[in-house]
Amino acid sequence: MTELAIGALTFLLASQLTALAAPMVSRVSEKLGLLEQSYLLISYPWISLLTAIITSTVLLRPDWSVQLIPTHCHADICGPHLPEIGYNSLSWMLLQTSTILFILFSLLTVLVFLVSSLSKLKALRALSIQNTNYQVLDHPKPIAWCGGLFKQTIFISRGLYEKLGEHELSYVLWHEAIHKRRFDNLRKASTRLITLVWPRSISKPYNRLFSNRLEALCESLCRAEFDLTDNQPNDSTIRTQSRTHTQDLNSDALGVHSLGNLAIVPIIFLAAGALAALQVTLLSSLGHFALEWIIPS
Repeated sequence: MTELAIGALTFLLASQLTALAAPMVSRVSEKLGLLEQSYLLISYPWISLLTAIITSTVLLRPDWSVQLIPTHCHADICGPHLPEIGYNSLSWMLLQTSTILFILFSLLTVLVFLVSSLSKLKALRALSIQNTNYQVLDHPKPIAWCGGLFKQTIFISRGLYEKLGEHELSYVLWHEAIHKRRFDNLRKASTRLITLVWPRSISKPYNRLFSNRLEALCESLCRAEFDLTDNQPNDSTIRTQSRTHTQDLNSDALGVHSLGNLAIVPIIFLAAGALAALQVTLLSSLGHFALEWIIPS
């Protein structure tokens, strides 16, 4: 329980530090390409979890913390040591209780989210008509989307199906198929869950930005596949490839553009690692003294 309590505490603290820098990360991401933006925005929130794991390990391994925690003494004992925690103190019991509640709340939140998503997807599938690679939902508004997390389904409303011609419909289907192939729903869901502990004023615009960037990236990949240079899909430019695309929505061809330029990935992770290292240095030192001060032995 000690490990869980320290891990939960450091995760919450690291999450707040990560959230404080999120607006700056969002501004920096605007200077990158769409693919690089998506890598950066999905990777950044997970720094707090990485920081929590490393910090907890450092706090519980005195021989690892010698360079991070200033030397101080307890009576005649000096040098690296575990935090002097009073395990029978009221403050420690409150921390343990809070940790249990936090873990239960987190697990319940994830469970409710998964059950709710699955229930909605099952309901939509039951109310729609299967049509080869997609399902048509009886709804007057012209909308199309990809539903589900792991096993995703493309939905198109009756209003959109009746409004578009064969070639424009092919373009829309290919757009949604790219979302499906890239597991964009899972990316957005995981980012929303990891940022639940952020202040809402920061997490809401961050998740909205990430969603918009995924949408823009998908649109860019789709337009590149159809070789479009103007602002809107054009029947004559789509015509030459649309029939092949409609028949090939689940093929490996969709994975070609989703890979993109992977050279940026190591750079992003190096930057994330550097930021995590700064947080570990700060939290390991402050966390050690905070535990000894808040939970006296």
